[in-house]
Amino acid sequence: MPEQATAQAVTRFFRALPPVELDAETGTRLAPAYEINRILPLITESLNETGRLPEHIDFTDVNREGFWREPWDVTSLRAYRRGNLYLIGAIVSDEREMRAQRIARPPVRWIGVFRRVDGQWHGYTLRFDSSYVPPSPLVAIDPASVPVTMERLLPRRALAEHRNGR
Repeated sequence: MPEQATAQAVTRFFRALPPVELDAETGTRLAPAYEINRILPLITESLNETGRLPEHIDFTDVNREGFWREPWDVTSLRAYRRGNLYLIGAIVSDEREMRAQRIARPPVRWIGVFRRVDGQWHGYTLRFDSSYVPPSPLVAIDPASVPVTMERLLPRRALAEHRNGR
């Protein structure tokens, strides 16, 4: 499929993601979004040093379709690996910085793509509606700006439906 059509399907896919909805009890177990800022360098360092995700962070390994299946576990990060790519995601509380008291904020998704190029792993945060975009250290990108990469990471059936404009 031509790259422009794939980019349009990727855009439609991310626009169709439902908002995160959690019951009150599950919401109390959410990690604050600022925790993503803390673990991003740990992920990149571990991938570059060992070729694996850090063992001291709780990851749930899933397949391509499983990554996108609801509901997400709020106590671990989801990880899907395909060759030189990792897709990693979490549901977090939309707290941008540490506060003395937790403030009830809506949950959001954080999704990152880690890619190995020339022997080094590089991380990117996907920017879309209702996503958490950390201030650093990862570059935030629109998923449609990397359609070939996203085509390898999104669910096959859903992407096909979005190609057909559904």
